Amino acid sequence: MRSFRTEGEDTREDGSDRVARLFGIVQASRAYFGMKDAQQLLVVAAMVRDLAIATTIVPVPIVREPDGLAMSSRNIYLAAAERTAAARISAALEAGAAIYAGGVRKGAAIRDGVSGSGAFIPNSDNFNVEVLLELPRNPDYWKMGADGLALPYLDSTEHHNITDATATEAAWRNKQVDAAAFPLSLVQVQGIMADFPDTHQSRRSFGFTILTGWFNFSEWPGEDGQGNPYLDRRFAMATHMAVDRFQMIDTVYLGDARPSVNGSTPWFDGAWAPPEEELLTWPGWRVDREEDIAELRGLIDASGYDTSRGLNLLIPDIWEGTYPGVTETEQAMFQNAMGFDVTFEVQPYTVILQRLEDGTYPGSGPQWGNPPANLDPSNGWNNGLIPGGSSNFPSWNYDYAPVTELVTKMQTELDMAARQELVREATLILAGQHPEHGLDGIQNTWGVMNGIQRVVAHNYTHVPDDVNGRNVWQFAHAAHHWESIWMDTNHPDYPG
Repeated sequence: MRSFRTEGEDTREDGSDRVARLFGIVQASRAYFGMKDAQQLLVVAAMVRDLAIATTIVPVPIVREPDGLAMSSRNIYLAAAERTAAARISAALEAGAAIYAGGVRKGAAIRDGVSGSGAFIPNSDNFNVEVLLELPRNPDYWKMGADGLALPYLDSTEHHNITDATATEAAWRNKQVDAAAFPLSLVQVQGIMADFPDTHQSRRSFGFTILTGWFNFSEWPGEDGQGNPYLDRRFAMATHMAVDRFQMIDTVYLGDARPSVNGSTPWFDGAWAPPEEELLTWPGWRVDREEDIAELRGLIDASGYDTSRGLNLLIPDIWEGTYPGVTETEQAMFQNAMGFDVTFEVQPYTVILQRLEDGTYPGSGPQWGNPPANLDPSNGWNNGLIPGGSSNFPSWNYDYAPVTELVTKMQTELDMAARQELVREATLILAGQHPEHGLDGIQNTWGVMNGIQRVVAHNYTHVPDDVNGRNVWQFAHAAHHWESIWMDTNHPDYPG
């Protein structure tokens, strides 16, 4: 006979014991159990089978209220808003089942078919992302306000892809669009603000996170056969600190960017990233460049690295092609900071990826990384920081048990505030700022910066102030504030 207690339960009589005793007393031929409590039904059915009890268990289908909520005496404890929310669960499950029955098998596709991408669903009848993306309101998406009622949000949004900066500015000035961003330059935005002082301006992240490092933590003998210098985390930390974030911000984005801690928690994500005022006190992000240089040279000396070996790093050819002269800038930046010869080898991404895969990647200076797929870094870290993860390349070979434990917990922690605490602790370890871990768990992909897009919106478009100092236009999870944006259609400047 199997045990009907889960591991860790005490030996006191549980529900299945009481049901078994009841069946023994009553000797019923049939017992009816509702399918609403599926776990209870399965446990009782297994118990009857294993104990050879002569009672047939009859599953009873779920009976629902008119709004789809399963009938239960406990429903009286639900507030009005909670009841509305609960009824959406069965509707979403039925919609998902219908999509599955139609032949869709990928979980992400089923999820998007049920709920769209948050508050809006792309209009598949007019889908041409290169010209126009129509996003009608998603009726199955909601968030509750302070009054316990679902928040209202825009009925639809249209995103026009205008690639010419002059045409973009003209469309905004002529009220053909309510808000505009890239390819507007900072100079254009300043001109708009001068002509229309009541215009709302906010920030938006621009493109890919610029990363540095991709340091090799594998048992690689080094380019010269004298050993992998990054295995001494003091040398890896020194190489990270050799990057002057503010020089790179000026070089790549002409000053219009902000530093990021890593690719998974960029600056604009106020829900998961460390506050900028804290970040700028960490080694490698400090404004005082001389303080960083003095510390990193001390780390090189402590590591015992033979500086006569020099250091060879890779840089993507497309990076140099996009920003001509950036290779020379980075080389001078590293040499001035580290105090010995540093060379850069320009290679296509095909070579770079091959060396990441075969474990011979020598490290790199600043270059593009992938944009965060999700502002909550849990899934990205599960792929990149767990041994055997799909993006934990052989050259990266990141393997630090305390971070593995934290990232594993993130996968099952449903409370967002608790998961943010786990992310916070992991971030401190990855940045070498956790007092209990020192440099033992530092990451091998460091953030440099993300560029800034300036968003201008007409005065009839009500956008709240930046939340937590970050961008309210960012469209993802905890940094998602589209429901706070509304149009004053009675405003005298409203073009409708």
